[in-house]
Amino acid sequence: MFHFGSIIRKLRVEKKLTQAELANLVGCSDLHITKIENGIRTASPQLVEKAINALVLDFSSEKEVKEYEDLVHTSAFRGILEELRTTPKSELPYILNLIKLTKQKYKSKSSKP
Repeated sequence: MFHFGSIIRKLRVEKKLTQAELANLVGCSDLHITKIENGIRTASPQLVEKAINALVLDFSSEKEVKEYEDLVHTSAFRGILEELRTTPKSELPYILNLIKLTKQKYKSKSSKP
């Protein structure tokens, strides 16, 4: 069964971070990251937010930070996280590509004058 930790591991490896380095960025132990990545523990919403900040997002303005903070507190965002927990592992590459494309599209929109 697919678990959110699979996404965390893939993104962490892409960023060339160790579990200890990611743990330091999100404020937990490297053992906790190991357990999340292996599906032994479930990440809290706060840890998910911090992990996304550390692994996916690259804000270029305070406005982008505010928009993101507003987004993560919506029921739609919580629904997306719930969907990720039940998504088959085989679909993970498609989800990650969708996240990257969405991020690129958002950045291109926000950089237009």
